[in-house]
This record gives sequence, C-alpha cells and structure tokens, in this order.
Amino acid sequence: MQVSKNVGPDPIAQLIQKIQLPTSAQAQTTPGAQPAPSAAPASRFSSTDFQSLRMGEASLHKGAKGTAVAELQDAFLSMGFWTGGTTDKKDNGVYGAPDGDFGRKMETAVKNFQDSRGLPQTGVIDQKTFAELERVAPAKGETIWSPSYAVKDATVVPSNLLPNGERAKVVVDLSENRLFLYDKNNDVKQVFSVAVGKISAATGKSITSVGYKQVDSMVGNPSWLGEQLYKVPDIFGPKLVGLGEYNPETGHVKNAPFEIHGTNNENSIGDDASSGCVRMLNEAVKDVYAEMKKGDRVYFKE
Repeated sequence: MQVSKNVGPDPIAQLIQKIQLPTSAQAQTTPGAQPAPSAAPASRFSSTDFQSLRMGEASLHKGAKGTAVAELQDAFLSMGFWTGGTTDKKDNGVYGAPDGDFGRKMETAVKNFQDSRGLPQTGVIDQKTFAELERVAPAKGETIWSPSYAVKDATVVPSNLLPNGERAKVVVDLSENRLFLYDKNNDVKQVFSVAVGKISAATGKSITSVGYKQVDSMVGNPSWLGEQLYKVPDIFGPKLVGLGEYNPETGHVKNAPFEIHGTNNENSIGDDASSGCVRMLNEAVKDVYAEMKKGDRVYFKE
C-alpha cells in the first residue's frame, strides 16, 4: 500500500486557482462485468531469429542491435511502452518507432513490461520474458487498444472500474509507468508511457500517491506557469491537467501537488523521475488533454 506523503499547499494549483473557478464532482457510469481471459492471437514473432529466445538458448539485453530488436521494440510500443528515439505518432496511436538499438529506454520499457507481468525487473529479454511478450503482444500493426485485440485479460488491459464503483477517465499505473485513457464506453482508447514520482528511500515506492483524483484545472498553455515558478517556460510542455485529491466517501476534493503534463525532458519518460506529477511526451499529452474535462475521475494505482 502506498504511503501518502504529507504535503503543503501546491504552488501550481494555487496559481491556477487564481484564474479558474473550481467545479463540483460529476456522476460516473455504473460498473460492468469484467471480461474473462482468453487465448492469445498467433505469435507475431515468426522469424527464426526468435527461436533461440523461445528455447532459452539466448537472451537480449542493452547493447544489442538488429532486426530482432526492432521487432521487439515494435511489440512494446504497441502496448504503450516507449522504447526511446522518435516521438512521432502513427495512425494507430503509437508514439515512437523501432530503431533496432537496445538502449537505455528500451531497457526501461522491458523493465516496465516485466513489472506489468509479475516478472523480475532485469531489463533483459530472457526466455520467460519473451514467452510472456509472445503471449500478450497484439498482432503486427495492432495495439492493445485496438478493438480486435484478442487477449481479454484485465492484467493487460485494465478496467477503469474503481473500488467504489465509479469509472475513471484515466488510470495511471505507477509501478509500470503507463497511463490508460478510456472512452465514453469505458473501453481503453489509448495507452501511454509516462514518468511518475521518484522512489522514496523511506517507503521504496513512488512519491506519487495512489488513490482517487479529480481534474480540477485545465491549462491549455502552461508556459506562463513554468516561467513564474521555475523561470523555465517549457518545463510543463504544451498542456497541463491539474488534479485534486478526491474523497469518494464525501465527494470532497482538496488541493494536491499532482498534475499530468508534458515535459522538456522526454528521456525521463518511462522512469520514476518526477517530483510527484505524471510526465508525458509532449505530443501525447495533447491527446489526453483533448479528451479530459474538469470533474473527470483519475485513479493512480500500483
């Protein structure tokens, strides 16, 4: 269980509140049934290059290069794990493209994938990691948010149904550094790699607290905020969504130092690197911003 950190008034929220009025909580849709697990689609890894991985005769790690690395990167990207390099958006909603270089961000993506599947976070693609990737990776050209994605497994595509029966517009998984955006039908619309709060030495967990949040401000151009707080206009990227701590029992929303925003340090994406906020690729945060509004529920989980 995440231990919440006692914090004072959030300077970002205080500044935003000077120009925006608070809004009340909005009612959420009723819960639905959880889909049952089913078999995975046929493997996208048909090349003979993967046979040694499949048999446990070899592994891939940082420093590796080549076609096999590029194919693996493509699979991770289709699941919302950014592997570094370009941040360009494809037609299917994927940000980034394979470059065949197993660098630091690819290693980070592997670790986050391993965490999502309950595997040791080694950053190395060994037999067990490859077997799990082969089981859950979508077909070539598809994503885990594609309507045709065949693995009906809530540990791969989580539900937005919250413990109190409400529905979230966004769910952020702090341990695997991904943000899940949901549509009006409560289906996953898109999945993004994010940076979250640094790991606390006292708790061994992210300083970003788990639990219920609510959108309490929308800042379409936060450059003035970055300039006023840090003398760095682009520190929050092109968009910022302010979040308050939401109490589902009382409906009360209180000030909290949490925002979803872009960044001037895109190489931090996928890492536990922020001061508590959720950082996104600058083009990706525009997608999320366009889908959100004041009063939307957001849930941070481990």
